[in-house]
Amino acid sequence: MSKTSDQEKSIPVSRPCIDEQDINAVVEVLRSGWITTGARAAEFEKLVCDRVGCKEAVALTSATAAMHLLLHAYNIGPGDEVITPSMTWVSMVNMIMARGATPVFVDIDKNTLMTTAALISPHITERTKL
Repeated sequence: MSKTSDQEKSIPVSRPCIDEQDINAVVEVLRSGWITTGARAAEFEKLVCDRVGCKEAVALTSATAAMHLLLHAYNIGPGDEVITPSMTWVSMVNMIMARGATPVFVDIDKNTLMTTAALISPHITERTKL
């Protein structure tokens, strides 16, 4: 198989952008003994509030935990459909199904690796929870 053929079949993903400042911040938190709570978590929550203009924010342990909380907060459940990108982590789909809802997969744009309104629109039904 040629290199071009392999590249055409592969899914493009990007490497995380982590610099020394990020690494040092993680080391500092690990050495503090406060991994999931503490001053840095509170500082992060305040920065999120300032950035998006809200009064409260909660830092969670993972995107999976955040998705679980979001689906619960919006009362997503049996009979509901939740649109999700076809290129996603399985935990996203697991959280939708754990709530009894049905995942609806929507393709992604090959240049941005994101869904678009044009790709999502045909999949919206009366069962779609937005």
